[in-house]
Amino acid sequence: MKLSIREFLTRNWKQYIISLIAAVFVWSLVNHSITTTRTIPNVQIKIINLPEDKTSKKLLPSGHLMQRISLTIKGRKSILEKLKPEDLEIVLDASDKPDDWLIDIDKKNLVSKNPDIDLVHNISTVHHNELFIRLSKLVTEEIEIHIRSPIGEPPPGYQWLDVWPQDLKYTVSGPKEEVLDFKSKGTSLVFDLGNISKDDLDELETDEHPFRKDEVVYYVPDSWKHISVPFYHGSRVPVDTPEAEKLQITFLKKQFIPIDRNIPLRVFFPTEHISSLNPENCSFAEGEIVSKGRGVSYLTIPLFAGNVSKLFLDIVSDNIELFIIAAPNEERETLRWTIQFIDVISMENKYVSMMMDDSIRMKDLTLPRHLREKQLRDRFKKYMGDLEFYKANENSFRLDARLQDDSIILKDVSGVGLGQ
Repeated sequence: MKLSIREFLTRNWKQYIISLIAAVFVWSLVNHSITTTRTIPNVQIKIINLPEDKTSKKLLPSGHLMQRISLTIKGRKSILEKLKPEDLEIVLDASDKPDDWLIDIDKKNLVSKNPDIDLVHNISTVHHNELFIRLSKLVTEEIEIHIRSPIGEPPPGYQWLDVWPQDLKYTVSGPKEEVLDFKSKGTSLVFDLGNISKDDLDELETDEHPFRKDEVVYYVPDSWKHISVPFYHGSRVPVDTPEAEKLQITFLKKQFIPIDRNIPLRVFFPTEHISSLNPENCSFAEGEIVSKGRGVSYLTIPLFAGNVSKLFLDIVSDNIELFIIAAPNEERETLRWTIQFIDVISMENKYVSMMMDDSIRMKDLTLPRHLREKQLRDRFKKYMGDLEFYKANENSFRLDARLQDDSIILKDVSGVGLGQ
């Protein structure tokens, strides 16, 4: 009698289950015993137990090498098929290793970063291309950071004066060759004035300093004080030294300050023309903008000073002269002129003394005294170089000076377009 399929399966179900279990067991056993070879690219390398006085230019702050390597691994197929580069890393012990270290990686150096993957019991061999690491002496040095002149335009109504300190020191540690090379070259910081708004500076204005109402100090934000260290592999590090905390940019409020006195005139006679042009046969002609008194010629036109502070002008206004440089007509039709300062050292000392006394009185001497004094002396010299004369309409003052017979004729040509 023929059995139906249902009866056949029903009568032999126990045998079928046993057979299925046996098949699964055999399949699993065979699958786990199959080996294969696979190349895993970009495997990370970590160095441990590095002597305190050693490092490598390839070493990142985390202890990993900047360089990665491909590994050719032989092991169980079921494990290697799901293995990814981020599942493992190579750990190398640098204890007692020579400076020229030739690396040999085996499975003992492989560490699983995936808790579901057991590398130790599922890998048999590891192969890789030659890997060489040079260990260097670890040194620590101070690097000079030069603060360069800013870029960009200052906010409307202000002009840039200076930035202080002009140099900073920063301590770095790293491979001896790299550190010494970095030290010999130094590095720099440059700030963009375009990142400072008018509101930022307007908020800093104060009436507490009688001598500094027209100067505004802007402290550089910490986010601007970062440098790149070549052997830190692109990382920008903050410069957080005590000196860097005082880093400041000073601005001058744009203004035109009346010069409330006549400016003395003087002729400079170059020695090459002294026989034909000298004080005995050449002098200023009185006119619309020139007057004479007690043997001295004066520029009598009302003028304003620009690009300087009021304190600076108050100190130097009695010691300013306008020099005309004499030259024969065949050499120059229009004579050159320049602003000259008399007794500069005394005026500079007075300016520094008044500004220092003000800082001490207001208890805001943020820079060390010697740096503050150097800042002020440099600022005074900058003011001397920046001083310009303006007319009441804020146009630059332009002077036309010519030699006619034995007289120097001066004319105000402001707005006409003639240069000095």
